[in-house]
Amino acid sequence: MGLNGLTWPLPDDLDDAAVVHLLFPPAAHINSDKRVMPPMVYIHQELKRKKLTLQLLWYEYKKTNPDGYQYSQ
Repeated sequence: MGLNGLTWPLPDDLDDAAVVHLLFPPAAHINSDKRVMPPMVYIHQELKRKKLTLQLLWYEYKKTNPDGYQYSQ
């Protein structure tokens, strides 16, 4: 058996679309429902407080949403 189930010579009943589908299967959809957006209004209000950083707010967010968005550099 060859790459992705293809053998050479290709079967006569296999058209170009089927070959493309075998070589490049559709990507699995990412289920973004697991990730909850941080509340931006809350973050904006909290950042007005002294000595409170975005990273501290992110740690708070990750405690309640372990599968949530990551902190970017």
